[in-house]
This record gives sequence, C-alpha cells and structure tokens, in this order.
Amino acid sequence: MREIAKRVSLRLDSTEYAHLKQLSIDTGLKMEPVIRRLIVGAELRPRPPGELTELLRQMSGVAVNINQIAKVANASGFARMEDIAHIKMMQGMLWRAVKEL
Repeated sequence: MREIAKRVSLRLDSTEYAHLKQLSIDTGLKMEPVIRRLIVGAELRPRPPGELTELLRQMSGVAVNINQIAKVANASGFARMEDIAHIKMMQGMLWRAVKEL
C-alpha cells in the first residue's frame, strides 16, 4: 500500500459539499477517494444496482445447467426436447430480469 505523506485541508460551500456527497453516494466510495480520483482525472462510475449480484448468480446457474446438458448431449449424441425447452425458459427469465434493470 502506498504511503500518504501530505495532508490537504479543503473548504467547500454547501453546494459544493452537497455535490461531493452525491458523487460519494452514487459511486459507493467515501469522499476522500472520490476527491483523489477527480484529481487524477479518473472516471467516476456509479455503483452497480444491488440486483446485479443476484442476476449474475442466476446467469452462472443457467450456464452450469447448459454445460451439463451439453455434456450429456455430446456423450449420448442427442439432446432431449425437454432440456432444450428448460434452457429456453430459463433464458426468457433472465432476459426479463435484465430488462427490469
């Protein structure tokens, strides 16, 4: 970890402080890291929505299911129609979840 050697005191009016606080809330960072990133010209990105974690978990589960079905299909030489229908149903659920974000 790098050493922080210098300390800077900063005075802000209420509008500037409110803007800094809003940036902090939007990015999920404390005010000090927001100021540091602004100084070096880094792009501040908003924090991803909380639902993103659940969506990624669901997508991972779908990927695992598809991989298992593909493994069985490769071993047996065919895929069951009910497995394909299950994949399509899960894909539809994920698309709906993505659109809601």
